[in-house]
Order: sequence, then C-alpha cells, then structure tokens
Amino acid sequence: MNESVKQQAIKQALFERFEKHRLPRILDIKKSVDAGHPLSKMDTEFLEELIHDAQDNKHYVAESPEDIQVLFTKVIQLYKEIIETALKIETQ
Repeated sequence: MNESVKQQAIKQALFERFEKHRLPRILDIKKSVDAGHPLSKMDTEFLEELIHDAQDNKHYVAESPEDIQVLFTKVIQLYKEIIETALKIETQ
C-alpha cells in the first residue's frame, strides 16, 4: 500500500470513528451539561482523550479539504462550549 492510500485510509477511519462513536457521545455530554448536570469522571476522561487525539491528528485535518477543516474547527468550539458550561456548573 503506497503512502497516499495509507494516509487516506487513516483519515477515513478517523472520520468514521468520529461520526459513529464520538460525535453522538459529545452531543449527549453537551445536552447533559446544558441541562445543568456536571461532567462525570467518564465524561471528563472522554473529553481529555478527544482533545489529545485532536492534537495528535491535526496534521490530517491540515491536509484535508476545507469542509473537513471547518468541521474540525466547529467540533473544537463544541468542546470549548462543553468545558465552559461544565466549569460554570462546578463553580455555582
């Protein structure tokens, strides 16, 4: 398998994992904190893993079409909103 095909396969796998597994959980966490519930330990660990993975894989995003870059930016914004809301809940 040449490098270009390998890179495309990795990008596809990352996107599928995000779409099928991670995004639904992110949206559930967002709904929970928006309802005033604090983050659970599992939620916090999940978000930490997502942030770590985003940092590790940002070079794939940089090499991707603009629509993927825009999606990545929106997801990072969603993480930020979840964390900010969770912090407000914790400090009340």
